[in-house]
Amino acid sequence: MGRNGAGTGMASQHSHAARGADMAVCRDPRALFFDERADTWEERCYPPATRERLAELVRGFGILPGADVLDMGTGTGVLIPCLREAVGEAGRILSFDVSYEMVRRAGCKESGARGLCVQATAMRIPARDGAFGHVICFAAFPHFADKAAAMREMARVTRPGGEVIVAHLLSRAELARHHGGHPAV
Repeated sequence: MGRNGAGTGMASQHSHAARGADMAVCRDPRALFFDERADTWEERCYPPATRERLAELVRGFGILPGADVLDMGTGTGVLIPCLREAVGEAGRILSFDVSYEMVRRAGCKESGARGLCVQATAMRIPARDGAFGHVICFAAFPHFADKAAAMREMARVTRPGGEVIVAHLLSRAELARHHGGHPAV
């Protein structure tokens, strides 16, 4: 796969951290919320002990070398190194986030030609039907504006026999407390 994602069902992009063409992405208050916090997101939310938990979490997904993986709502790309370890050099990863600033940071983590990081929305995934064996949505689902549409899109881009994994390190109650003070999310 080249930088444009040719042959994988990944959307063609002219830039590693390309701005999405869909203007709804740019106007989304969630995108602005995360854009403003991108500089310090990883240090605040994913200290070293948490990153160790992420590696263990991804190993539990059962992703095999050579797999095609979608990393939905990648944020700063905290899962990308763990996913790359799972899929190996032969595997392909498409990561996306609604926040341009988050995508900019995530793009730095996937410098090989077998990965792509773009700005997009979960309600309109930039990939063909059945493109991925694994659709991973880590710590992002609560932020999707239209959860039913996001679920339909996840199912659309998952190949027959593939799997959709929605995961978070926080419990439902912890998430509610965490997000309670942020009306944009």
